[in-house]
Amino acid sequence: MALSQRIGGRYEVRGLQRQTRVGAWHVLSDQDGQPRGGLLLNEVSQAESQRLDSVLGATADLPGLLKVIARHGLWLITAQPAAPTLAQTLAARVALPEPVALAIAVDVAETLAALHASQTAHGALDLNSVILGVDGHALLAECGYAHALAGTKPGPGHDVTAWVRLLRDLAAPRHADTARQLLLRAADTAEHTGGSAGLAEALAVLSSNAGQVNGFGERSALAMLAALVPQPPTHPSAVEDVVETVPVGQSSGTGDNAVTVPVPPNRTVRMPDIAQQETLQPAQLALQQQRQKEDVLRYGRGVASLPQPRQAESTPGWVEEPYTRPKRPNPWRRRIFGAISTVVTLVLLAVVAFWLIERLRPLQISSATVSLAQDPSNQCDVKVHVIGTIKTNGAAGTVTYRWLTSDGRTQGPLSVAFNLGETEQNVPMFWDFKGRGTFEAKATLEILTPAHLEASKEFTYSCR
Repeated sequence: MALSQRIGGRYEVRGLQRQTRVGAWHVLSDQDGQPRGGLLLNEVSQAESQRLDSVLGATADLPGLLKVIARHGLWLITAQPAAPTLAQTLAARVALPEPVALAIAVDVAETLAALHASQTAHGALDLNSVILGVDGHALLAECGYAHALAGTKPGPGHDVTAWVRLLRDLAAPRHADTARQLLLRAADTAEHTGGSAGLAEALAVLSSNAGQVNGFGERSALAMLAALVPQPPTHPSAVEDVVETVPVGQSSGTGDNAVTVPVPPNRTVRMPDIAQQETLQPAQLALQQQRQKEDVLRYGRGVASLPQPRQAESTPGWVEEPYTRPKRPNPWRRRIFGAISTVVTLVLLAVVAFWLIERLRPLQISSATVSLAQDPSNQCDVKVHVIGTIKTNGAAGTVTYRWLTSDGRTQGPLSVAFNLGETEQNVPMFWDFKGRGTFEAKATLEILTPAHLEASKEFTYSCR
C-alpha cells in the first residue's frame, strides 16, 4: 500500500513514531501541510470502542491534554504531533533549565487536578505520555485510554503515584539547585498525604515557591526545548503492505467514502544512539534560543552563499574550453523579477512594522475573575482550590498580584509573566478549612501592577 494514502480524505500518513500499550503513534499532515499526530489503536471490540468514545467525550474540553480533533475508525487524530515526549527529552541528555523543569511539573499537576475535579483520571501517566508542546506548555497524551480499553476505571491514586515518580525523574539529573529542592519537597508532600489532597498540597508548594526561580512563568524556553530535542527517525515502511478492515461500528465512512487504514506490524522503532551525544546545558539552550530569535528578526535563515568555483587541475591532454558569455535575460523578465522583489520587500517591511508595534505595546489588564475548582459547602476539613484568571491585551510583560482572604491572611506579592500574544493565565490559591461550623469566606485577587484591579469570590464553608 502506498504511504501517501489519506485518512478520512484529509490526513496523510508520514511515518511511524513509536509504539505504546494501546497502539502506535504516527506523524501525519493535513491538507494545509500542518503537522498532526495520529494514534492507530490496536484492534478493539465494539464495546471497547464505545468506552473509549465515552472517555474522549468526557475529557474533550479539559485543559492540558493533547487534543483529539477527529476520529476515523481506529485512528485518533490530534491537533499536534505527540512528540517530543519527556522520556525522549531526558534520554537525549538535555539539561533542563530550572524554570523549565518546574513548569513541566506544575503543568502536569494542574492537568491532573482538573481531571480529578471532573471525576476522572489519567491512569497511565509516565514519561512517554508527557508531551512538550510547541506553545511552551506540557500536555498529557492517552488520557484514560488504557483503562477504557481494559474496562477498568482509574483513580487519583494512580496519577499521584506516577506524578511523584515523574518529579523524582526530573530532579535526579539535577545538582543541588532550587528546582531540585522544590521538586523533591513536592514529591515528599504528595507521597505523604496521598490522593488528590496530596496533589493539591504539593502543587501549592511548587506554585508558592517557584517564583524564587528566575524566569519561572516564561514559556519560550520550554517551547524552544520542544524544537531542539532530537527525534527518532520516522519509518515509512512500517505501514506498507499491511491493510486492516475497520471493525463494525468503527468505519470512517460508507460507500465510496469508506477508508482503509494501515496497521503497522509489531516492529521496534530504533532510537538514535544518544550515548555519544553531548549534554545540552542551559547556557547552550539559551544561546540557541537567542539565535532563533535573531533568525526570526531576519525573517528566515537567509540565502545561502554560493560555493566558490573550484579551479580545475591541469592534467595532460586537457584542453580549456573557450569562455562563452551567458545570455542576458529578456527585459520583460527583469521587470517581472523587479516587481516581485518590490512586493516582497514591502511585505517584509509591513511585517517588521507590525512586529515592532506589537512588541513595544505596553501590557494592560483587560479583566480579572475568581472561581472555585470545587464547591466546599457541606464538607469538612477541605482544601479549597481557588482559581484566579487574569486577562490582558496580549502584550509581553509581568503582572504582579497578591491574594487576600477574609480571615486576614495575605499571600504575595507574586508575579506571572505573559509572553507576546498570550492573553490569559490562571493563578491558583489554596485555602485550608478545618473544624465544625459555618464560615462565610471571601477570596480576593488583587492586581498590583501594571494597574490596580481587584476580583473576589464569596463562598460558604459549612461543616456539621
